[in-house]
Amino acid sequence: MKIRMRSLAFTVLAVACVCVSFIACESARTTASGMETVAYLQISGDTGRYGTVTVVLDGKDSFEAEVNDIQQRAVKNEYSYKIAVGAHDIEVLSGGNVILKKKIFASANQVKIVEVP
Repeated sequence: MKIRMRSLAFTVLAVACVCVSFIACESARTTASGMETVAYLQISGDTGRYGTVTVVLDGKDSFEAEVNDIQQRAVKNEYSYKIAVGAHDIEVLSGGNVILKKKIFASANQVKIVEVP
């Protein structure tokens, strides 16, 4: 009978330890939040010559982008476009013609400014 009680007590103690360890693991879990892991692309140039251009990213994704005034880019940057962090091949087209081909690398939360000729 004593052996049975000890065995039962040991089993209960083992189950309690396992439960406590799972609860402790859950309480130690933290959530990381904050800045997004994206970069931003701005096209800068002569707004009189280019109003809107087409940007082709890595040969597959394309979007229309407004051109920021090259004279005001340090003061006022109105148009920024989210892109993934990392290396990209970009083409900028105006009127169906390629006006710029460039390889860029964008870091997290960086505004990468590309000047069109």
